[in-house]
Amino acid sequence: MFLFFSAVIVGYALQRALSHGGGSAMRRAFFIVVLTAPTWMVYQVRSIRLDFRIVVAAAGIAALIAFTPKKRVVLKLMLTDVWVILLVLGIMISQTLCGQMVLLTPFDIAAQWLATYVAGRFFLQHEDDIDDMIPIIVWVFFLVCCLSLFECVVQRNLVNTLLGKHFALLESGEGYRWGMKRAQGNVVHPIFNGFQLVMLFPWAVEAARRAKQLGLRRFYRWVTWFAAIAAFLSISRGPQISLLITMAAIFFFRHPRFRVAMLVLAVTGGSALIVGKDAVMHALGKMAGEDEENVRIIYIDGEPTEYTGTKHRVLLLRVYKDAIAQAGYFGWGGALEGIELEEDIAQRFGSIDSHYLMFYLQYGYVGITLFGLLMLTVIFYSFRAAWDANNCWCTMAGGICGAFCAMSLLMASVWFAPDYGAVWMFNAGLITNIRSLRKSTDTLQRISPLRRLIPISQNWRAVQSA
Repeated sequence: MFLFFSAVIVGYALQRALSHGGGSAMRRAFFIVVLTAPTWMVYQVRSIRLDFRIVVAAAGIAALIAFTPKKRVVLKLMLTDVWVILLVLGIMISQTLCGQMVLLTPFDIAAQWLATYVAGRFFLQHEDDIDDMIPIIVWVFFLVCCLSLFECVVQRNLVNTLLGKHFALLESGEGYRWGMKRAQGNVVHPIFNGFQLVMLFPWAVEAARRAKQLGLRRFYRWVTWFAAIAAFLSISRGPQISLLITMAAIFFFRHPRFRVAMLVLAVTGGSALIVGKDAVMHALGKMAGEDEENVRIIYIDGEPTEYTGTKHRVLLLRVYKDAIAQAGYFGWGGALEGIELEEDIAQRFGSIDSHYLMFYLQYGYVGITLFGLLMLTVIFYSFRAAWDANNCWCTMAGGICGAFCAMSLLMASVWFAPDYGAVWMFNAGLITNIRSLRKSTDTLQRISPLRRLIPISQNWRAVQSA
């Protein structure tokens, strides 16, 4: 089944490349696959794990290189490129030191961390490139919105049902909230579905903006609502909060006159949340339907402790305190082999729902530092691009900046799953490419008067010597 769908993806990319060019093939095929192809359908080649995102990224990059003139492709080495390369090398060193490296592991690490990032680096080259994607963005988000509504109301994931895939945990208690089934979409958990849609929400906003600018039919301008509804229907607190922050960031960059007031409100609200963190935790628990009946008493280091799903993330620091102290520069490796926990604690806390804690345990100070530098650099690049109103990508960059800021907070409550992690890396590559294009344009504008004088002076000397 995986090979059949992979052949369809590659065939579509090839057909699109032959008829409309490599760039169009990459953009259309990638967006369709990311939001519709099941991420649980993978193909294992020894230690290499392949999914449809890797397949379409590789096919798209190949189509772009093969069918696009070199002068249409701009690629300038940026700081984020350095962080990604060093991060991949750091992970490989960690795996080697922990004895978890086998022959094909480097290829697997490179595929997981580089495929969609490189695709993002090549994805957009000109302002009008997104116009080619508007129909695809609109109709795919409309389809996803309809499937999410169907899943919430009918309580069946239509794609999973047709393909015979079942998730026992999500088809019982954890998969339901507020009397509805949480929309799982094409990934393995509703939280990942929500985060994936939040990371792609800036695309919906940009498509709606361009559709209005080009005078396209009104239906195309509704894509923002489709994307927002689909993300909300994951009924997951993290994605819903991230969506609100992303929308606020877009408004912040598009309406300069409100920036000071919004900054004051953000600082005030943030301070209030920090002071009233206990009340915030209680409110988040209520949102998830937790009450006194859900509170359990467990023992950590012999001490009785209240346990709920919301408090799970906070208690992780106590449970793994010894492993944290021993992680060192390169951690315990990707498989976290060697960490010892009591049997009942290990069963309950085997799921490390915090990317920062899990990544530090896996790859130590080196891994978490490089990831943090990558994240902060992307936020800086997107902020710079969004702040400049003359930048044609300012709206999309503002949304990506908001999404990354939101994710930087919310990833403390969820691990960096490939389901949305691939889209996170794609957006990191995309905003790097936007920054690269902008920097190249600024450089050309700065030196162009001098370059125009050089041929003139050379011609004048040639005439004088004659």
